[in-house]
Amino acid sequence: MLGAAIVTVALYSLAWKRGVTPLRLVLVGVGLSAILSGITTMMVLFNPRNEADQAYVWLTGSVYGANWENVLTILPWTVILLPLAFAYARHIDIVQLGDETATGSGSRVQFNRFLLLCVSVGLAGSAVSVAGGLSLSD
Repeated sequence: MLGAAIVTVALYSLAWKRGVTPLRLVLVGVGLSAILSGITTMMVLFNPRNEADQAYVWLTGSVYGANWENVLTILPWTVILLPLAFAYARHIDIVQLGDETATGSGSRVQFNRFLLLCVSVGLAGSAVSVAGGLSLSD
């Protein structure tokens, strides 16, 4: 969770230029992802074999062997952040019309974008802390 928060602050800081646009956020995110993926690979390669095997299991992600203790670990984050995400979801609809239109209608675009990014990172970070990086495959 701490790593997710640090990367989010770095991402938002690097993407800031009189505000953050979605395109700039995505492009900076892709660059940061490539850099951090390389760092992760380097860390796995230079660790002893036993620790590298454990890292591979976590990096592949799995809910195999998950129990209620894991559910209780992410429950507070889910109870707090999920309703917040639903409450601010309406701001996403108006931003789809464009930043200028959303600002003109009274929406605080940059604040809402940052808040929703933090909520998303909190929810994703809590899930990854328990299950590792899960992804969809063919």
